[in-house]
Amino acid sequence: MHTNVVANTDIELRTDNPVWTVLVAALYHVIGLTVGFFILVAVFDFPDILRDPAPERLARFVDGASTIIPTYYLLALTGLTQAALAVLIWLCAPRRDEPMLVLAALFGVLCGAFQIMGFIRWPIVIPYLAEAMAAAPNPQAQAVITLLEGVMNRYAGMAIGEHLGFLGMGLWTLFLGIAVIKQPFIDRRLGWLAIVLGVATLAFGMEPLGDPFTPLGELTGGVFVVWTTWLILIATNLIRCRHGNIARRNLPVWIWGVALIYAVTALVPTYAP
Repeated sequence: MHTNVVANTDIELRTDNPVWTVLVAALYHVIGLTVGFFILVAVFDFPDILRDPAPERLARFVDGASTIIPTYYLLALTGLTQAALAVLIWLCAPRRDEPMLVLAALFGVLCGAFQIMGFIRWPIVIPYLAEAMAAAPNPQAQAVITLLEGVMNRYAGMAIGEHLGFLGMGLWTLFLGIAVIKQPFIDRRLGWLAIVLGVATLAFGMEPLGDPFTPLGELTGGVFVVWTTWLILIATNLIRCRHGNIARRNLPVWIWGVALIYAVTALVPTYAP
């Protein structure tokens, strides 16, 4: 396939980048995650419900199943957009064989897979366990179902979805930030921000391991808001640089200002008492 490039002393930019596809995927990803989490907070007391006893969690699930099931399915689909974004951003890079960029794509795809495995239990496995709990003939049967749900929650949810999912997300973000700094096909400041976000994500990804990492879970909401803002800035920056326009690589002040206003506005309800 023929690839046009524009030479520059810093970098060579491809002109066949799927930048609009990155924007569409990023918007779906951010909107899907944000809307999904807000719905679960309102209907299912997420994420605190994940640490409650299994019988209480199943009872709450049954009460709100008509909303909770499609919401979790929406969140599971964001695993696909996460994997797609990892590949699409890799395709936008001028030198796709850069080791940090290859590692970023690998862990970005793994992150998407872990997200799907973590979320998909809710629309498929948990309804089965909830029905079994409702039909359980005696306390012994209920105890077995409680054990199964607890194991599923800790393995598919905490171990795969949260721990491995956040590790994949953190490494994708971290390696992508390093790659952007090494070959600045977009604003280098987004690369530095990615490194900070990647390290923070790796930190709160340790929370499912328990003490002494439990307090790190408080970082999740704030880092998520900044991370989604960063992702939209990446997509916006790639569109500005399309057709090899390296002069538009650095984002103007007004775009950073809009991003800051959005992030602060979203952070207020996240940490409001």
